[in-house]
Amino acid sequence: MVDQGLKLYLKEVRIHINEYELELKELSELNVLNSRDYRASERLLQLLTEVSIGLAKHWLKSIKKESGTSAYQTFAALENLNVICDKELTEWRKIIGLRNSLVHDYLNVDKSIIKLIIKEEKYQSILLFCHLAIKALEQ
Repeated sequence: MVDQGLKLYLKEVRIHINEYELELKELSELNVLNSRDYRASERLLQLLTEVSIGLAKHWLKSIKKESGTSAYQTFAALENLNVICDKELTEWRKIIGLRNSLVHDYLNVDKSIIKLIIKEEKYQSILLFCHLAIKALEQ
């Protein structure tokens, strides 16, 4: 049984994820990202990653009754529990690193990487994880 607080959280997260997905899709369809679109891309990727980290921590807590102290530790624990595979953990290391760069080293982010992520819709793996985590948490 899902507690009311978690149920409300998941409802809000689902709304935000759907908005982020639509906006990222719109950006991916543009031929060129102007400076405003580029900044929107960065922010959406940051927000989507933050949501996925939050969901990962809730998922881990639902399994182990404790959550990781850092984002990477949380995903590593999920890998140890066979919730995600080793290859996915490697991808999460990169995603978390990008998130950290967007937040803490934003003046040095390689714009070509962000543009590639948007154009090739590489954010889909984050969305997939979010949907899987929500489904698992609702059970």
